[in-house]
Amino acid sequence: MVHFGFITSAHHHRERRKFLRTTLKELGLILTDQPGLLGPKALLIFIGLCCARDEVYWLLRHNDNPPQQKSKGKTAEDLVDRQLPELLFHMEELRVLVRKYSQVMQRYYVQYLTGYDAISLNQMVQNLQVCPEDESIILSSICNTIQGLSVKQVEENEMFDFRAIRLDWIRFQAYTSMNKAQLVLSENRELASLLDTVVFHSKMVDYLDEILVETSDLSIFCFYNKIFEDQFHMCLEFPAQNRYIVAFPLICGHFQSCTHELCPEERHHIRERSLSVVNMFLDEMAKEAKNIITTICDEQCTMSDKVCIL
Repeated sequence: MVHFGFITSAHHHRERRKFLRTTLKELGLILTDQPGLLGPKALLIFIGLCCARDEVYWLLRHNDNPPQQKSKGKTAEDLVDRQLPELLFHMEELRVLVRKYSQVMQRYYVQYLTGYDAISLNQMVQNLQVCPEDESIILSSICNTIQGLSVKQVEENEMFDFRAIRLDWIRFQAYTSMNKAQLVLSENRELASLLDTVVFHSKMVDYLDEILVETSDLSIFCFYNKIFEDQFHMCLEFPAQNRYIVAFPLICGHFQSCTHELCPEERHHIRERSLSVVNMFLDEMAKEAKNIITTICDEQCTMSDKVCIL
């Protein structure tokens, strides 16, 4: 039963990757043409990146550990995706757009926080029947912080830091989840939903890089180096995927995300690994470009000679 489930899931994941390739491509084209949509469509972008990342993870882990029993059907073919570079490229394209137009997203969510979230939160707090002192202080602090924001701060490239708001939200959950709490969070679902939305909107202003790492980090390739290089060479040999090959050296920049401050001795090794892989990729790409240009020149010379003879 487990083996049958694996066979069917391999086909299911292949079709899901096919769907995500088309969807992320269309999303990238729309956002490139209309970058103002990055703000209202931010959640959709991160959901798409997260789904694509999960599919890449699934493929890597199952490709590295295939089933021991020989399976019937196309399971082995489903674990080798020749069109994976296209999916990786569209993921990188969306990441670049988010970073390039980060100020557009900041403007949108600063206006959202001041123009809607602050007003709604203030009204909701006033309508609470019971609000103890500690909870009232937290809610007032959050409300005052987001009310004081302005688009001018974004235009002046001011650094935002809303970690205090997010910590206050955690404190508020702790206070309202105790047995004898006067204000019970489960009985105020609209307030909980609004505060959770405020936290998400705040992350779109000061936490964009970290959100990108959380939703689309591909540093896992650092630990699957053979599969990573095999995918690169497969892309190099597959003309239909050549245009997406730049995704591979770009992914090498993700490797630094798998380091941790509690294990600093790994940083040097991972950095060296990243540099060696990206240099190898660039050398191979340069050689392939040289071969293609040489072939084109030879063909042009041959055609020119034939014309001269005629």
